[in-house]
Amino acid sequence: MPFVLWHLQIADFVKELGQYEYHSNGLLDAPKVLSDIVESLIGAIYVDSKYNQEQVWQVFRNLADPLISLETLGKHPVSELLEFGQKTGRIVDISKDGWVKDTKVDVFVDGVLVASATYAQKKEIASNRAAKAALDKLKEMSGQSDVQSAPAEAPEPLDELDHYGALELQ
Repeated sequence: MPFVLWHLQIADFVKELGQYEYHSNGLLDAPKVLSDIVESLIGAIYVDSKYNQEQVWQVFRNLADPLISLETLGKHPVSELLEFGQKTGRIVDISKDGWVKDTKVDVFVDGVLVASATYAQKKEIASNRAAKAALDKLKEMSGQSDVQSAPAEAPEPLDELDHYGALELQ
């Protein structure tokens, strides 16, 4: 792939990354060239260190430590949404109709459409974005800053939401 195309893919990714928290938790699709660069770097260190895995790990840990930890990674949005449903007694359904270009993924909670998202390249990312939008909407409605701390009480009805109040992400 030509350098210019890589550069544009990385620039687009960095622009999208600015719309999300520190880690996107599956809401973005990183260009493959970025993982190729990390893999090449690890391979070069491995060869240069005369195949010493401990030395490779030490270098990689120093590079990744400020960026990757249990605190910075957070939860995957679909897992968090399903846990929310279990904790609050709500029925969560993530609906994906046939996958053609720009088909959307809908999230229903107790049969009510709460959020939708589309992403032409990967349905997994569309699912993640729809789940995140649903979580944000449910947090906003319940006044919670953290869905994980939701009480395990009977769910409040979602009748103030309708198809027109659903979030639409592109």
